[in-house]
Amino acid sequence: MKKKSKPPVRAKKAAAGNGKKTPALRDLAARCGILIGTCVAPKLDEPDYAEVLAREYDFVTSENHMKWSCLSNAPGVYDFAEADRMMDFARRHRQAVHGHTLLWHNCLPPYLRGYAGSREELIDMVRVHINTVAGRYRGRILVWDVVNEVFADDKADFRPSVFSTVIGREFVPMAYRFAREADPGAKLLYNDYCLEGQIPVKSDFCYQTVREWLAEGVPLDGIGFQAHLDNKSDIGLAAEQMARYADLGLDIYVTELDFRVPLPAGKAMLALQGRLYRDLLRVCLDFPTFRGFQTWGFTDGCSWVPGFFKGMGDSLPFDVKYRPKPGYHGLRTALEECAGRRAKTAPPLV
Repeated sequence: MKKKSKPPVRAKKAAAGNGKKTPALRDLAARCGILIGTCVAPKLDEPDYAEVLAREYDFVTSENHMKWSCLSNAPGVYDFAEADRMMDFARRHRQAVHGHTLLWHNCLPPYLRGYAGSREELIDMVRVHINTVAGRYRGRILVWDVVNEVFADDKADFRPSVFSTVIGREFVPMAYRFAREADPGAKLLYNDYCLEGQIPVKSDFCYQTVREWLAEGVPLDGIGFQAHLDNKSDIGLAAEQMARYADLGLDIYVTELDFRVPLPAGKAMLALQGRLYRDLLRVCLDFPTFRGFQTWGFTDGCSWVPGFFKGMGDSLPFDVKYRPKPGYHGLRTALEECAGRRAKTAPPLV
């Protein structure tokens, strides 16, 4: 007789006392009325990676699969194989999808690098691209980062890009209108880093410009706070910035969170990181328009941080062996508190 295979070790660890299974993050988040998620790396063939991703999260972002250069290397020619694969994984595991990103100054195909065509031609290329990508997944993607990182870091201005240089600043309202036409049901976000207040000139200019877009009727539904933070980050400052957009009636998302710490990270530093994860999620849960909380990856084995910030890392809720860290438990604490409050205030069933 063939022996039954044993369940994964992590599945055993998910079990708590009295033989009851401990709720995953996604289960707790659902009780709080939000989504909790992560970006997806090209590791879906790895059983450990796929198991944790499916178990813990109900909201997934395409890390690279849907960026322009990853989809197209020639005008009008698209390869959706990897993006479709992620979409199929999300469908099988009942995960909402956050599309990332329709327009960005980076990750552009060769035909846009060193672009020498006319303004009208580029506008048409942008329209076709957005219609092609957002149209393909119409009704299947919950939110789109329509435009990503358009503001300069050091002054109140747009960053130079082929779009801002050739089309002008009006490329942003155009992009949102094209996206609304391509998928009327998707929520349309603006996504950027350092909106949490680390660079005041940038966060203030973004806020002022968003107000102008809304006054002009641009179909913008929410703001994505990337939140690439460190062990010295001021959670109160982030709360103040989020409150400004909530007051505009916009949905609030944390889209790319990680808390980098100095390496090697000892127990005290990881404990601090856990409190930061907890405290930021607590703040977010206080906003009625808060919708989704996503980290930029979930395992330290797939983090971009060490390659970009020298001497920093260990920034995500799971370590390289998929063991939960204090950051994971900090998220659980905030969600359990919220779920408990919601249960106490819920009306009795009739």
